[in-house]
Amino acid sequence: MENLTLVQPLKQPIILELEGFDVPAGLGPLLFFLTLLTYLVVLLGNGVVMWVIVMDQSLHRPMYVMVCHLTVCDLIGGTALLPRIMLHLLTGERRISYGAAITQAVFVHTYAAAFQTILALMAYDRYIAVCKPLRYHSIMTSARLHLSCALAWFIAILAIFILFMLHLNEPLCGRTVQHIYCSNRTILALACGPTPVNNLYGLSMTWCLSTGVFLIVFFSYAKILSVTTKQSRSESSNRSKAVQTCASHLVVYLVFEIATLILITLNRFPSVSKNIKKLLGILYILAPTTINPLVYGLVSKDLRASIIKLLRPDASIVTTTRLRTRNRNQLWMENLTLVQPLKQPIILELEGFDVPAGLGPLLFFLTLLTYLVVLLGNGVVMWVIVMDQSLHRPMYVMVCHLTVCDLIGGTALLPRIMLHLLTGERRISYGAAITQAVFVHTYAAAFQTILALMAYDRYIAVCKPLRYHSIMTSARLHLSCALAWFIAILAIFILFMLHLNEPLCGRTVQHIYCSNRTILALACGPTPVNNLYGLSMTWCLSTGVFLIVFFSYAKILSVTTKQSRSESSIRSKAVQTCASHLVVYLVFEIATLILITLYRFPSVSTNIKKLLGILYILAPTTINPLVYGLVSKDLRASIIKLLSKKNHHRN
Repeated sequence: MENLTLVQPLKQPIILELEGFDVPAGLGPLLFFLTLLTYLVVLLGNGVVMWVIVMDQSLHRPMYVMVCHLTVCDLIGGTALLPRIMLHLLTGERRISYGAAITQAVFVHTYAAAFQTILALMAYDRYIAVCKPLRYHSIMTSARLHLSCALAWFIAILAIFILFMLHLNEPLCGRTVQHIYCSNRTILALACGPTPVNNLYGLSMTWCLSTGVFLIVFFSYAKILSVTTKQSRSESSNRSKAVQTCASHLVVYLVFEIATLILITLNRFPSVSKNIKKLLGILYILAPTTINPLVYGLVSKDLRASIIKLLRPDASIVTTTRLRTRNRNQLWMENLTLVQPLKQPIILELEGFDVPAGLGPLLFFLTLLTYLVVLLGNGVVMWVIVMDQSLHRPMYVMVCHLTVCDLIGGTALLPRIMLHLLTGERRISYGAAITQAVFVHTYAAAFQTILALMAYDRYIAVCKPLRYHSIMTSARLHLSCALAWFIAILAIFILFMLHLNEPLCGRTVQHIYCSNRTILALACGPTPVNNLYGLSMTWCLSTGVFLIVFFSYAKILSVTTKQSRSESSIRSKAVQTCASHLVVYLVFEIATLILITLYRFPSVSTNIKKLLGILYILAPTTINPLVYGLVSKDLRASIIKLLSKKNHHRN
């Protein structure tokens, strides 16, 4: 070099460092949750579209097979990008191995290349469908369709494979990747010298691919426009059909091209802040991956109809399979049976248990005993944490929130069951049914969000002990707890707001208590919006919590196993600190898994299913205070201290 400074090429194993975002202090967890939410939207949106196309035989047509390939492409792009960003936002970790950097870059570029080749294939398919409709099925046969899709992937993968094969003998002298994620350009910027072959190939490959796809799309839609404008007015339906058929494809292509154009343009302005450029680099991938499933779900009538059909529940109160809506007040079925929606005040009836004669009072006392255990166990834990100043620490404040959650779940469920067992009363007003269902679902949602927060707290405590008190300040602790409750309450509030204008035609709730699913089963017709929201909300919440818990304990395990033998006390302390939280989470997940599994076996008796539906709530609410009281030394010591002090005052 001109200044005679000797620069040594890096040796394996090479560890690079991503430049990342300049995140203001305290905003990391919030941005992490927003990124996690975006990733869940990508997974859910594209997953639903793919699932519907695979499940519905009527969608096994060329256009939807290509849409399925496009969703695979979106999933590759989102997964290549977002997990690494979430890791950076949550932990501040910027280091990445050279192998991981190359892998991420390969998948990011493969996404971009395959996205374009599949869009080109879809444009050609639309051209054949509109301009040569009589020959469409003879041209686009099943064999030719799968061969074309394979060719689209092969071209993309081959182009990117050659691009990164040129990296093999390229020595690196720099370590800092000037972006939030790795790409061909950012890795080559770390090379010890000029890389003309790589640059020339990358530029020519990108130009050929983009120009080729543009020409195919332009030619296809120019021919489609020419054919449709030459139709007579009497054939305007064909023109309308062509526009509807091609609209979703055009929107997806334009979103991708506009995102690319904005990214290229703003990179030419040095005055634009680095954070904005990095954000646009992410949106270049995220915009298509999040918008595409929405576009196909909203624009494509066939796909939209299939989603509704697959998510529509079986209506147990209707004696035929089709239900025609005349108006909001009366419905007419195919067997000419008139079904009147129920009018306020609506009185429902819980199916309840099939209790043998004489056993009602005994079961009532057992249920009452269980309720007292729930109240006493969680009440004692809450009382001790409130009374003992030494327990006013983040972990125990969260345990206190968890006991509130347990009390909500137990109180929403057990008093109604006790009334049924003692008096045989099964009737319940619609308002009381909705109230019980809201509290039952709020318990389940808040339980998971609080467990996720506790997992993150344990991660900070074990992996970053010196920064723990500066990160988990009192204000941030209470804000985090409030956010956990807000997410749960908002999700359930939206879920039950969808019940407002839903007429009911049935009265018998097929369970021992009311829930969203059992109330919707009484609706007069299909409830696709409720079902889709409920399914997506449950999946996002459960998957999000699982990812946070898994990530937190994976990092904790990594840190503790790297300790030397002389530091085994640290490892032991970490296990003791986290054991109670892990046990509580596993109890909840096992109860959920058993409940879901047994519902897949029709041979299991109704009483057993109802009992398991109760234990799904009761198992965590009764076990949690015992777990924290037995496993946590500090809490156990405080309980003994406060109880002994009380006895001393009495004496």
